[in-house]
Amino acid sequence: MKIAIMQPYFYPYAGYFELFRQSELFVIYDCVQFPRRGWVHRNKIRRTNDAHESGEWLTLPIASCSQQTKIKDLSFAQDAEAEWYQRLQRFPTLYQALQNRQDAFETICSLDVPPVDYLVENLRFACSFLGLHFNVVRSSELSIPESYKAQDRILKILKELGGSCYNNLPGGRELYSQEDFRDNGIELNFLETMHISKKSVLQDILGI
Repeated sequence: MKIAIMQPYFYPYAGYFELFRQSELFVIYDCVQFPRRGWVHRNKIRRTNDAHESGEWLTLPIASCSQQTKIKDLSFAQDAEAEWYQRLQRFPTLYQALQNRQDAFETICSLDVPPVDYLVENLRFACSFLGLHFNVVRSSELSIPESYKAQDRILKILKELGGSCYNNLPGGRELYSQEDFRDNGIELNFLETMHISKKSVLQDILGI
């Protein structure tokens, strides 16, 4: 079975969704430390329709937490909904587009669940828009011992799920050893995404 394992990102670029397209099972990697400067809780979105605009950070209102907090244990801030509306309104083109798409508005503006649930639901929504299958499992559901770290943790997850091929993005080349995966009977495959736009797929969904 072809498996992809990635942290849940907030409306990532199209390359991320290539993992859904080319894998039979997608593992939401939520049993690891929350990367504060990563893409789990934020993305760069254009404020206008100017295609040359690089975009600004749109960040989910995550509650303060310790550096050791895992993604699965994140929570939204107490005033998250009000804060989220304020942040969305800093992106007038985005906010207007949401007003015109009830399904997108309800999905993106509903913060009444834990952040990891929110992120999974929004990935589901994006996959539906892109016509991709959404077969997922969360790594936190597998009860992998804490003693497994980095590559060893990935290998343990793949073995638990019966994976024969691990699909990863090009950035993972420096993290994983082809030889180690081969020794464990698993093919390590890196997808080529160099010609794919790096913009958030949210802009494509909303046509902005």
